[in-house]
Amino acid sequence: MAPPMVLVLDGDLGFLFALSQELSRRQIHAVPARTYHEAHSLLTRLQIDPDLLVVDCSAPGACRLIKEIVRKLPGLHIVAFVSEHQDCRDCADHLTARLHDPEDKTADRISYCVDVVTRLAREQALFLVRAR
Repeated sequence: MAPPMVLVLDGDLGFLFALSQELSRRQIHAVPARTYHEAHSLLTRLQIDPDLLVVDCSAPGACRLIKEIVRKLPGLHIVAFVSEHQDCRDCADHLTARLHDPEDKTADRISYCVDVVTRLAREQALFLVRAR
């Protein structure tokens, strides 16, 4: 079985790097994108099919990306970083897990984020293997 692949949309380069590094240590491929356009390009031009989407809801185009990926890969787990001041009703029904921005993005909380992502990515990858 191939390692799970996680597409991560987040404009914070430091967080993208830290999350990617920790996921790599757990044999999970992280595909980072800083913008909606980068993420969309990865999905369409490179035709990647991630096992999980991690998205910062404050990133421009985040809801658009979630809607597109849900159409393309129904049932895909989605982890969203949501801030106290954000109330995204458009995507709320598609989210598997919510993490708190900025609290869960701090260095001491990266391992917690990675635990959540790892569990869901492996669960999704196993489900997809069984469905094939």
